[in-house]
Amino acid sequence: MIEFNLFDERLKEMLKNLNVALVHVANKISEGKFESGDVNLKLSISTVTDFYETDDEYGDLTTEPYEMPIFNFKITTNLQKKDV
Repeated sequence: MIEFNLFDERLKEMLKNLNVALVHVANKISEGKFESGDVNLKLSISTVTDFYETDDEYGDLTTEPYEMPIFNFKITTNLQKKDV
């Protein structure tokens, strides 16, 4: 599998959405509307075989397989109301 980390371009959308959820929950709490909140991230990782072109030992173009990571995510929030 090719290397990746949390700041990989393919995870950019997930990080953006996670940030939106964090800010949303924090704002609701700071407004005094809720006592606390949760932000949940479910991240699934799988792979698909892809191919890249390279030169073989004779200088001929050939294709080599590699595993490309596939990321699926779901972000949910849960706010707990204040007892009045």
